[in-house]
Amino acid sequence: MKAYLSQRLEKPKNDITPDDFGSVPTRKYASLIHTTLDTGLRPSEVAEFRVSWFDPANARIIIPEQHSQKNTNRWVCSLRQRTATILSQWVDERATRAKYDDSERLWLTKYGNPYGSGSLNRLLEDLCEHAGIAKRDRTWYSIRRSTANVVGTNASAEHARKQMRHKQVETTMRYIQPDEEKTREALNQGG
Repeated sequence: MKAYLSQRLEKPKNDITPDDFGSVPTRKYASLIHTTLDTGLRPSEVAEFRVSWFDPANARIIIPEQHSQKNTNRWVCSLRQRTATILSQWVDERATRAKYDDSERLWLTKYGNPYGSGSLNRLLEDLCEHAGIAKRDRTWYSIRRSTANVVGTNASAEHARKQMRHKQVETTMRYIQPDEEKTREALNQGG
């Protein structure tokens, strides 16, 4: 942990003090949220996510077919470079945490268990409260729907299908809400 803090704080390892241990925020939650925002992770995928799925050199995750949820395909999902950086930082930090010593799972709860729907929904609620975001009916799947909508609206339904790990584009289309402004532009261009 001292070596990790030395690197994060950019100071010599011998200069790390007990006060430094509480001064660096964990990258765990940032990596979890950023990865989910980019890939629309299902709660079951968060629970199963392995360190080996992360490909930092190519800023992507690769979910092997044996861990694929709801189908049997191998999935490659793109990450923003910022997400890949935060995820790399978490992987480094994670290596310093004893509760991860016997686990390949990328994220564990404070009790050392894999995340589930309930714990992820509570985490999302706590994060929204901490950020001052108004309370409303929101679940982990809200992030998934949002990701599909953003990718589908800004790229294509096919891009969203691949990022969401859906076999059928019809499934993805249920997530995508047409953008009124883009519809208006298309109408204006047509006549």
